[in-house]
Parts: sequence; structure tokens; C-alpha cells
Amino acid sequence: WLRVQAKEETGHAIRLYKHIVARSGVVTMDADKTCTATFSPPPSDFSLNSSNNIYATLVRGQPAQSTATTVSVIPLFGFSSPISLSVQSVNPSLPAGTTYYFGDSTLTSSEYSTGSQFRVNIGSGITSNGTYTIKIQGIDGGLLNTIDVVLNVQIKQPGWTEF
Repeated sequence: WLRVQAKEETGHAIRLYKHIVARSGVVTMDADKTCTATFSPPPSDFSLNSSNNIYATLVRGQPAQSTATTVSVIPLFGFSSPISLSVQSVNPSLPAGTTYYFGDSTLTSSEYSTGSQFRVNIGSGITSNGTYTIKIQGIDGGLLNTIDVVLNVQIKQPGWTEF
């Protein structure tokens, strides 16, 4: 927020409040009481968005595929570089054989809003219901941003037994 306060000769205060997004700035007032504000725009950047949590149902801990979420890019302050998407970390760890799939692992500026479908192919070995946090990263060379996607896993036992 920028707050400028100046006094008129009659003693009444004039106040002006204005929301400004800037990296830095200078406000000066000359001898004629003219106020000038100069601000530097913030550097371009981006953030990531995920449309929803994802879910998977495993029968007796066998491999399964999760539902999908859309990972999209929100450009900030003129950002327009391609973004490479990948999985940075998973907590707690998923079993060996788990793979992560992006419909498009690189998003150009024309694809930011449509994004990329993301899903998980879960390896065998999970024996109980659980929640996993998957940290997805977006990189454009000099910038790195992340978003957490929650994977909810439910284990189902079939209603029959094999003899």
C-alpha cells in the first residue's frame, strides 16, 4: 500500500491510499508541491495451480492408476517462458515401480491456462489407506516454483477369495 499525506495551507489533510505492486519506488515532491511517484515493476515470475486432489483405489495392494489433475501456469508480470514440469518429491515415499505421468511435460505460454494432465501409476506394495503429498516443480531455467498435489490411496479387498 502507498500512503501519501500532504497538508494544504488551510490545515486540512489530504490522504490518498492506492494499492501498487512494485519492487521498489520513490515518491518526490517539488517546490510547487507536485508529487511524483516512480516505481519499478517487479520481475516476471509464475506460479503453479492444480485443479484438484487425485485418488487411487488399489485392490489388495496391486498396481493402479490415479485419477488426474490439471497442472496449469499462472504468469505474473509479463512472464512468458516455457515451463518444464516434473516431480520434485513425494512424502511419504510410494513403492518401487511407481511412475508419474504428465500429458505434456513442457508448457508454452499458449498452454499455460489449459495446463497438463498429471496422474500417478502406483506400483504394488501399499497395504493400507494413505495420503501422499507430491511436490510438482515448474522450471524455466532461472526460476523454480512448486505446488503440492495430494494423492489419496484407498485399499479394497475383493469380496471373494481365490482357492
